[in-house]
Amino acid sequence: MIVTVLTCIGIGIALLVSALLIIPIRIFARGSVLDHMGFDYRLIIDWAFGVFSVRAAGGRPASLYIIGLRICHIPTKIGKKKKSPKKSKPEKPSPLTWLKRIRKSFPQINRILSRFGRACFLRGSLSGEIGLADPADTAFIGLLSRLLQIHTEHFHLSLTTVYEYQILQIRAQMQSTLIIGYLGFVTLGLLLDKQVRVLLRGLFQTNYKEDSV
Repeated sequence: MIVTVLTCIGIGIALLVSALLIIPIRIFARGSVLDHMGFDYRLIIDWAFGVFSVRAAGGRPASLYIIGLRICHIPTKIGKKKKSPKKSKPEKPSPLTWLKRIRKSFPQINRILSRFGRACFLRGSLSGEIGLADPADTAFIGLLSRLLQIHTEHFHLSLTTVYEYQILQIRAQMQSTLIIGYLGFVTLGLLLDKQVRVLLRGLFQTNYKEDSV
């Protein structure tokens, strides 16, 4: 009797894990950041072809749905933590300094991101204009967007940097289908590549001391 119960539990767990690995998770997101209108977004995440879904939109809390029926709200606010006395932190380099150090690795990073984008069946676009108060931050965003160069059949990235005045106008739309088992297979394939392992090891061991001139 105990063996039968344990067998049924094992089969149930195996079926659940198989479902989590095989059944796709679909994501739809649309958002915008505009100077005068603030931040607005819409997000839908569903699993098992809409049987379970989470939906959220600007100004409204996220909610859990089952077969299209709203079940409950999902709390997103976290209690405020007490502020601890400020401690002096070691000075870190500007984003531009950090980007210059790994610039030579960006072709490989871009290839990895493109591979994951295809594995996630990513579709959509991101466009807009950015002009920040600090010219170095604006230059960082501009250089990063030029290095990534995401212009594929299904996804288009077009960010313009402006130095004459401050502006923040970004619009994005994205659709993706995640299959956990397939993503795990793609990740394993990338980790088996020696060049990718060396790249990741170097990124995690980045030294934040300023390079000597």
